[in-house]
Amino acid sequence: MSDLPVDRTESSPPFTYCAVDYFGPWYVKEGRKVLKRYGALFTCMASRAVHIEVANSLTTAGPE
Repeated sequence: MSDLPVDRTESSPPFTYCAVDYFGPWYVKEGRKVLKRYGALFTCMASRAVHIEVANSLTTAGPE
């Protein structure tokens, strides 16, 4: 087994080094509409903490 990367062994504030993954789609009913939603999973590389948010789409464009 090899050594851990430096960012996993140094003390740092949470989510200084993190990984992101998307999952889904989930179909959500809003009124009479059925919308496609995705999950965004953020993982802290130092503490292994996890944060999950809902993403409206997989595009990288910001809100208009």
